[in-house]
This record gives sequence, structure tokens and C-alpha cells, in this order.
Amino acid sequence: MIAVVADAHIGERAETFSAFRAACAETCARGAGRFVVLGDLFRFFIGLPGWASPEQVEVLEMVRGLKEAGVRTAYVEGNRDFFLRDPALAQAFDFIGARLAVEEEGRRYVFMHGDGLNRRDRRYRLWRAVSKSGLTYGVTRLLPRRLLLPVYRWAEARLKGTNFQYRKRVPEEDIRAFASALTDADALVLGHFHQPFAFEAGAVGVLGLAAFRETGKAVYLPPEAP
Repeated sequence: MIAVVADAHIGERAETFSAFRAACAETCARGAGRFVVLGDLFRFFIGLPGWASPEQVEVLEMVRGLKEAGVRTAYVEGNRDFFLRDPALAQAFDFIGARLAVEEEGRRYVFMHGDGLNRRDRRYRLWRAVSKSGLTYGVTRLLPRRLLLPVYRWAEARLKGTNFQYRKRVPEEDIRAFASALTDADALVLGHFHQPFAFEAGAVGVLGLAAFRETGKAVYLPPEAP
């Protein structure tokens, strides 16, 4: 069984922190073998040494506890995640990357956040390319956190309104085109859009997850029979 948490945005609402702690405990109680963070675990996260807030450090310790208990843990990068290279992340997560492919109970799952799939959201796609580029990584490493953090937050806030216009409507055509071309998956699991949806794209089932920020509950895969 795979426990999945998408779009927790910890730091936006006080109650989400305790809900995430409860989700970690439930993951162990239900005997899930994997725990997947499907992007945007925090309101905003730069995964370089010295950038994590005390609250973020505590959340990572929760995930590390799962890993030490034998649960395989994964962090799939979201649009609010940047440069996930802090050694502390490697201590908490077995996998860190933009695309996770696993097999569970004979079904092949591909997990992606989904923020790059809407081809019409050109403004965001440009921001994504620039903000996650090697040049930006180099600048972020060289300049002090106190100078750069306000810049990142300002830019993210400026893009938030535009990105929401595209996120509130699921780009089903773009997702179908992407999913139907997959050759290594029976199911594509996405976050980012903050709403649940499901449809078939050729031989691949597509599953969009509601935001943990709203539900406070992890999603378990494969779904349990009613």
C-alpha cells in the first residue's frame, strides 16, 4: 500500500502541521510500505542547507521517523519546491526527484506533481524554467538567505494569481496527451490542481488528488475495495 500526500502547503494553516503528524502515524498503523509526498509539502521550500525553518525541520523529522520504521519514502518535486539537495532531505527520503515510478500489487504507478503539464500557462512555465535553472541555483548558493528569501516569496506571490487561473481548470487534453504516451505506467497520479479527478487516457488511468491542505488526509493506493 502507498500513502500519498499532495499539496500540504504546511505553513499556510496551523492545523495542517498536526494533520500531517497524524497522517504519518496512520501510515504506520495501516501498514503502508511507501509514503509519497507529491509536491508542495510546504508553503515554500528551498531544499538547501541552512534554509529550512524550525517547523520544516520538524516535519522532515516526522518523515525520517517513517523511513527508520521501514517505510520507503519519496519526495516528488512540486512547483513550490526548489533545489532539493540538503543532506537532511536524503536522511528523510529514499527518493527525491520530479518523477517517481513504482509498482504496487502488480500495478505500475507514475507520480508527478503536474505543474508543467498545462502548455497554455506560458508565464508559469517560463518562471519554472528560470527559477529552477542552474544559474538560479548558483546564485542561491552564493547569496545570503536573508536577501534572497523575500525575492523568492515576492516572485511566487506575483505568479500565484496567474497560476491559479490555470490550476482551477484541469487541463484534461494536455494530461491525456501526456498520459497516453506513457509506456511504463498503468496509472498516472498527479497533485497540483487541488481537486480530485479521474479519467482514462488510452491504457493509462489518470488520478488527480485533492490538496492535503484542504482534506488533512493521505490518499492510499491501490484504493481499498468498498
